[in-house]
Amino acid sequence: MTEAADHAAIHRVKYKYGQVIDRLVREGPGAVADELRDVFTDDISLDLREIEGMPHMRGIEEVVAYFRDGMPVFVEWMWHAFYNPIIDISGDTATGEWLLLAFSRGKDALDAPPAGSMGRYLER
Repeated sequence: MTEAADHAAIHRVKYKYGQVIDRLVREGPGAVADELRDVFTDDISLDLREIEGMPHMRGIEEVVAYFRDGMPVFVEWMWHAFYNPIIDISGDTATGEWLLLAFSRGKDALDAPPAGSMGRYLER
């Protein structure tokens, strides 16, 4: 692939991740959870410990199980958007940094307006 094609593929997988997570909580886990396997590598390490009570997960099975079995239990609705990507590619390795703006509504707060979240993804 060319560097431009690599950049486009990285953008696509990032946006697909947001769409899959948003659909997972709206539609329920079902087949949607299997789509996570298209956006994560088998050796994924997902560290969410900066968010209170969140885990550091390792491996595709652990990450898919968390999203499939955990998120739909406590999240009613979710919407992700990613901004200002900085992507560096060196051979077969790429790093990316993205800003996140997300909104969600918990199942325990159905009458409340969506809660906003901001953050930064650091990925390899």
